[in-house]
Formats: sequence, C-alpha cells, structure tokens
Amino acid sequence: MTRYMEMKDAPLDAQVLGPDTLRELHYRLLVSPLGGLLRGLLDADSHSSLIAAAIGRVRSDFRSPISVPDLARAVGMSASSFHEHFKAVTGTTPLQYQKALRLTEAKSMLLNEGHSVAQAAFAVGYESPTQFSRDYRRKFGVAPSRDGARQTAPAA
Repeated sequence: MTRYMEMKDAPLDAQVLGPDTLRELHYRLLVSPLGGLLRGLLDADSHSSLIAAAIGRVRSDFRSPISVPDLARAVGMSASSFHEHFKAVTGTTPLQYQKALRLTEAKSMLLNEGHSVAQAAFAVGYESPTQFSRDYRRKFGVAPSRDGARQTAPAA
C-alpha cells in the first residue's frame, strides 16, 4: 500500500507500475483473512452483500431513526440473522454504527462549519443535546463544546 501511495508523487511510476501494484493489492486483500468477506460482497445473494446494502441505507439516511426489523426486512433477512451478520461484517450493531456516523458528522460540523453543540446535535438526528454530549464525550474523549471551540480564529 505504501508503494502505491508513493506513486502520487511520481506520475511516470504511477502510469507504468500503478496497474500492477493495484492488482497486487487486490490479490493480497483477497487472500487475507478478510478475503472471504470481500469475496462475499461480490455475490449478490450473500449475507455480506445484503449487509452492504443495509449499510448503504443507513449511511444515506443516518439522521433519521432506524428500525432494525425494517432494515432486516428490506434486505430479506430475519431480525436476529440480520443483527448477527451485521455485527460480523462491521464489528458493531446497526444502532451503534448509526451513532458512530452521526457523531463523526457532528464532529465535522463543530470543527469545520462553526455549528453550536445543539445545532450539530439536532442536525445529525439527536433529539437531546445532553445525550449527544454524553455520546460524543464517550466516543472522542472530549466534550463537543471543546471541539466547537477549536475552530480556527480569523487571522489578525
């Protein structure tokens, strides 16, 4: 991966060696311990591809409340099977996954867009700034108000 990334500064290397290096990366990923999961994503009827479709739905509308049974039904799985396979693919539950998306987006809003804590909380789908602040602190180790205060001050 390092060799491939270094090619961004060497256009000739990228043109000549890039396709083969990328092919090697694909090969190494497919034979790695995660290779089976990656290959499963290619099979439209595999559990992995069904979970990938559900992840797409969560990502596209992470601000809205999600219903795990509804997501499971949408991809043709029982709720218990969906939960089990979702956790196997992502390492987390669907609700925890959504929460991580929300918090990551809120952090960006605080750091880059000048939102207040309450604005960011409501914008990403939280109903309570207090609960948002608790979740934010758990995930990032600092209060959201502290990240909001890190915005760059205008140059004097």
